[in-house]
Amino acid sequence: MNFKDVPVGARIGDLAVRIDELAKAASQSQGTTSNVASTTGSEQGTLGWTARQLRSALEDVRTLLGDDVVNGLIAALPETASAAVRDLPAELERRISSDSAATPRLTAEQSLRLNQVTIPSSNLARSIEFYRGLGLQLIVRDDSAGYARLLLPDGGSTFSVHVADSPLSPSQVVIYFECDDLDDRVTRLRAAGYAFSSMPEDQSWLWREARLEDPDGQPLCLFYAGVNRKDPPWRLVDAPRT
Repeated sequence: MNFKDVPVGARIGDLAVRIDELAKAASQSQGTTSNVASTTGSEQGTLGWTARQLRSALEDVRTLLGDDVVNGLIAALPETASAAVRDLPAELERRISSDSAATPRLTAEQSLRLNQVTIPSSNLARSIEFYRGLGLQLIVRDDSAGYARLLLPDGGSTFSVHVADSPLSPSQVVIYFECDDLDDRVTRLRAAGYAFSSMPEDQSWLWREARLEDPDGQPLCLFYAGVNRKDPPWRLVDAPRT
């Protein structure tokens, strides 16, 4: 069984690689065997957190595809990843149990979502043209009200512009649009006349970003973060998973 053949295989593979890196770093710094017990408190926390995420990913697979697939995945993992999952500290085990007990509460809170943003505009037609060029789909337009709403390509979020009653001031709020084809998209947009203040670049927080402004000076960021958008290596251990 190749773990890349399952829907969350990429996440599992990334976590396994991260565990190997942490275990090797701990081994080099202490000259001991590379498992959870051999790390310092700080390293153990980071390694334990990553092991917990790996276990969570495996449980997702178990729910979707059953025990046989999970057993195949575990057999395919590097030795340090398997050891880290097996040797999770008791404290982390307790937190996993606490998270499981909190599931009904978290499920209820999932009714709260951010999926619509409205920004001011000085020229409705110009703003529509700009955001359609980025890849958004126009679904509502009311010229008399100075309002338009656009749909994000994934179909899950909307974005709207509303003509302002007073002159616009530069905004310090940055709006982020994630795209899997970041570099190619920036190349296409530049060819179409879009001006970027910064080209795609890997950031220290593990996102790849490019910056530009809309016609009214609204700061925008096109980025790709992958698993690091919600699950960066420094994600809080106690942060609940939803």
